[in-house]
Amino acid sequence: MIDPNAPACEYCGEVHELRPYGKRGENICFSCAMKPENKADTEAAFAVQLNAVPGVAVIGRPEGPIPLSACIATLNERSGS
Repeated sequence: MIDPNAPACEYCGEVHELRPYGKRGENICFSCAMKPENKADTEAAFAVQLNAVPGVAVIGRPEGPIPLSACIATLNERSGS
């Protein structure tokens, strides 16, 4: 069942897994991101976000690239370390 509160792609309006890689940071699904008319903008937006992360980046998260140190800190908090 689809969550009625789940965000929709700001390009097609469908509810999918999204990333903030639209031309102006819009949430975009993979199908729309890879369309020829959007692909260059998507890749540019991803590159800007990736290059803004200090040090090693973790990718594949809904909010875009984040620092590895943030992931490690979260894991340590969850494990009580």
